[in-house]
Order: sequence, then structure tokens, then C-alpha cells
Amino acid sequence: MTDEQHLVRAAIADTDITDSSRIDDLSNATGLERLALSTLHVAPGDCVTVCCDAGSEAFLYVHTGQGCMRSENTDITFAAGDFVAFQPPPAQQTVSNTGSDLLVCLLGGDGASAALASSAEH
Repeated sequence: MTDEQHLVRAAIADTDITDSSRIDDLSNATGLERLALSTLHVAPGDCVTVCCDAGSEAFLYVHTGQGCMRSENTDITFAAGDFVAFQPPPAQQTVSNTGSDLLVCLLGGDGASAALASSAEH
């Protein structure tokens, strides 16, 4: 038997960032308080800003697609299967989809470290 409180259905989008990109806050949807987990869906050509809490640890795991992350003066390119960790994370990082397919990433960290995203200028 499944407890619905701990299950997030794949078809439910949490927050639209742009017309074609979104972030799903898995932590709030399941009642987690000490762990932040979100899925980030970035359309080809889109760019979003992800905000993190200072002093926390955060990560990005790329499930599908390819992209680039810019934080402060550093650019990191990544593709499906790559894992990027931050200790501590920069306050803001910009994630761009540089490929032709949807970029899907799992964002996570302690506390509310990676739960906020917004549209960004290229």
C-alpha cells in the first residue's frame, strides 16, 4: 500500500519558470524538512537562475540533455549522467540548456539549498 503523502506524481508540475521550463519541488510536496530536492526541466535554448542558501551543500545531477552552469566566474559544461557538487554553493548559478533536447536535472542539498529557480537572461 502506498502512502500518498510521500508520493509525487510525475504529471504534477510545481512552478513554471518560463513558458517551457519548470521546477518541481519534491521536498515540500512530500513534507521533507532537512533535505531539499527538486527536478529542473529546462527547454532547449532556455536559461534559468537557481538560488542556493549560503553555507549549505548542494548538487546537480543531469538526468537527460546537456547544458552549462555559470556561477560567479566559472562555467561548467555537463551532459546526461554528470554530477556537480558545491561545498558551499554559490548564492546563484545560471543553468542553460545548450542542447536540442529537454534538460532534466535533479537539484538537491541540505535545508532549502536548491529550491528556487527563475527565468534568466542569456
